[in-house]
Amino acid sequence: SVGRNDSIATATPVGNGTVVASISPYIDPLTANTANPDTDCYKLIATGGAAVHVETEAQRRNSYNPLNTVIEILDANGARLTSCTSPAFTSTCLNDDIDSTTTDSALDLQVPGSSTSQTTFYVHVFDWRGDARPDMSYGLEITGVIAPLQIEPEIGNSVRGLSISEQLNTQGGTGHVTWAVASG
Repeated sequence: SVGRNDSIATATPVGNGTVVASISPYIDPLTANTANPDTDCYKLIATGGAAVHVETEAQRRNSYNPLNTVIEILDANGARLTSCTSPAFTSTCLNDDIDSTTTDSALDLQVPGSSTSQTTFYVHVFDWRGDARPDMSYGLEITGVIAPLQIEPEIGNSVRGLSISEQLNTQGGTGHVTWAVASG
């Protein structure tokens, strides 16, 4: 589940594959006077030198009532990166339409840094027209990134005061995972 991810601070971590989402255009409640920008943010991590591909499928997914998606790739401060568009990787990381046949968007990013470094960056998806509704879905396809760290399984039902024992495993992420009991 993607959840609310309207800013870099609340960005959803994602890995390779397709995320299906809809843009949440309004602040809760829906009857609020101030509209929230039609926007979604996703957190990605990639190895330096990697080629990352990001593409939306809105019109191709929902041709009868599509979003007009725009994507940009940002750093942690919200500044747009400038190493996009293969093969030169010298353009600003903003795309409105792939070509004249679709309103879907795509970008290729050459991740800065050496192959021993990792970079965190953000994909910002927004609706060009500003008329997004929750029934207007899009797919976000991503390749070339590191899968986010996941701990499995989720701890199920427990009862206060009783011991619980569960074997935890990690999937995705990089580096060494250290386990510790914070309290109790």
